[in-house]
Amino acid sequence: RCLDHWPPIARIVGAPSPTQFWSSNVTCGVRCLSVPDVFRALDSACRSPSREVATVLTADHFPAFFREVYGYEPFPWQTRLARSVIEDGQWPELLDLPTGAGKTAALDIAVFHLAVEAAKGPSRKAPVRILFVVDRRIIVDAAFERAKTLARKLEQSTGGILFDVARRLKFLAGSQAPPLDIVRLRGGAPRERDWARSPAQPLVVVSTVDQVGSRLLFRGYGASPRMRPVHAGLVGADALWPLDEVHLSRP
Repeated sequence: RCLDHWPPIARIVGAPSPTQFWSSNVTCGVRCLSVPDVFRALDSACRSPSREVATVLTADHFPAFFREVYGYEPFPWQTRLARSVIEDGQWPELLDLPTGAGKTAALDIAVFHLAVEAAKGPSRKAPVRILFVVDRRIIVDAAFERAKTLARKLEQSTGGILFDVARRLKFLAGSQAPPLDIVRLRGGAPRERDWARSPAQPLVVVSTVDQVGSRLLFRGYGASPRMRPVHAGLVGADALWPLDEVHLSRP
């Protein structure tokens, strides 16, 4: 709950941003907070109108959101799935659809669902991290490009439904962070920058099985021993795992 209110708390008491706080062991320049400081900051943050999200998003807005991002209408099944996820708060166990039917749009639905529930606090059901996992590098690259398009459109938005979605995502991320961060994890590609900066940052990770699997088991490829528990926590908690082409990865 404190993370929801961290940006205004930081402004009030002079603490670092969530990014600074999470990503480094700061040895100087950080103000030590007393318990009364924290409680006064929390009280002020809870009363601050700047933390309110006035725009109401519903499942009815998903087609307009999709259209503003990609320039065409979603398939009827995508709209039905978005409504089901938003209204029920649960994903189906299986999307049994042929190749080319647009299953990667599950990313868009998950991000929109998070925006709908961004201001719900502890009652939020939409995970803040979406890990799209598939055991084929070429599909990882294609899904990564799609996710980058979504993140770019959100960050550049100045009005309409995209701006409303971006504003609600920034309610979670903080005013200095992008509304949506994108990471690709696979072998044979340049190592990704540090993406484990803030547990409050809305994030899409597109990955092969080995990369996220090793992190879930506290043995993250490329992660230092000290960061392995952090990566395990980020991929294992408050996270949605859409698994694509699962028939290609038999146990």
